[in-house]
Amino acid sequence: AIVLALATVFTFSATAFAAPSGRINKAQAKQIALDHAGFTENEVRFTKAKLDFDDGIFEYDIEFFVGRVEYDYTIAAADKIGRASCRERV
Repeated sequence: AIVLALATVFTFSATAFAAPSGRINKAQAKQIALDHAGFTENEVRFTKAKLDFDDGIFEYDIEFFVGRVEYDYTIAAADKIGRASCRERV
């Protein structure tokens, strides 16, 4: 099997998707990932969507598949900075 990988870093407006606590929630994190990838929730199969605490930072780990392509997003809950990768299994 050949695995192709693509990684990007992106940011969102500080006011976009603002939650009362100043953090985004899981549904908002999922929507950010979907928007960045260009899909709707009906087009993907989510395999992970959870809040992690890593290196002193709350971040959402969002993973989903579209066909044989896996999308993996890490989105900081407080500042909405995201890191994304896309791997296609051929």
